[in-house]
Amino acid sequence: MAGDQPWKHGARAPPSSRPSDRGGPIGNRYRPIKGDIATVAEMYAEDAFLLPAGSPMVRGRSAIKSFWEKASEGIDNIQLTTVDVKPLGADAAREIGTFSLHTKGSQPQEMTGKYVVIWQKTGSEWKLATDTWNSDK
Repeated sequence: MAGDQPWKHGARAPPSSRPSDRGGPIGNRYRPIKGDIATVAEMYAEDAFLLPAGSPMVRGRSAIKSFWEKASEGIDNIQLTTVDVKPLGADAAREIGTFSLHTKGSQPQEMTGKYVVIWQKTGSEWKLATDTWNSDK
């Protein structure tokens, strides 16, 4: 895959369109990005959609960055695990996975759930076009 590869910077790796690649960065694409909301925001396409459970839709990289800045004040220790990646043609892929995180505050709790994202190839880079999740409880 040509171009800048976000997983080299501690972010998600782009999806593979070849099943044989799933043993490489696809199987372990997440590394913690502690406090670097700007890097998280750059993973999204300029016109991306964020569809958080129980909250209004968020559209555009700038608004998504603001969402994650606020959300990061109340969560910590986020772990993401890819379960499946399916190519959707040459320039898109669907990824399904699970997450766990801890809430901050006087009574911290562990939360688990699942997510689905759509990756879109923009030029030579893979960007998140759609991101949604919900908790298991």
